[in-house]
Amino acid sequence: ENEIKNRLKTISYKIYEDYKSTNNSLYPVFIGVLNGGFKTFNTIIDYYPNKMEMDFIRAKSYSGKDNSGGVNITKNIELDIKDKYVVVVEDMIDSGNTMNKILDELWKKNPADIKIVTLVHRSSSTYPVDYYGFEIGDEWVYGYGLDDNELDRSVPYIFTK
Repeated sequence: ENEIKNRLKTISYKIYEDYKSTNNSLYPVFIGVLNGGFKTFNTIIDYYPNKMEMDFIRAKSYSGKDNSGGVNITKNIELDIKDKYVVVVEDMIDSGNTMNKILDELWKKNPADIKIVTLVHRSSSTYPVDYYGFEIGDEWVYGYGLDDNELDRSVPYIFTK
């Protein structure tokens, strides 16, 4: 748990430094991806050292371990992100299909830039992310927002079964 929080604290400060270098006068917008990204999102914003706006988007792609049903946005953001620096916070990026759908929705709203944060990134994934906490192999992981059929999200660490 402490290792996760320390890593996300480091990422939060890195995001702040990167945002400052943009000279964008508008506060950044942090967008949490529900449901899995909520713990990572909460930790990132807890450590972010300046003002920001925040919102949530929900994308549904998995039923258990099956992601063959495509990706649906079931809750979109409500904030105006035009010309703003946006940081999307997710639990895991695997194939990238969910993130592609989210980015399609967000780019329609004309932000200045979008950065992607994920708690875990598969070493086999070629999907580009800007910040990630930990690299993992192909094992299925749970905890810290990652679920097993909607269970184990509240566990304060990452584990395999």
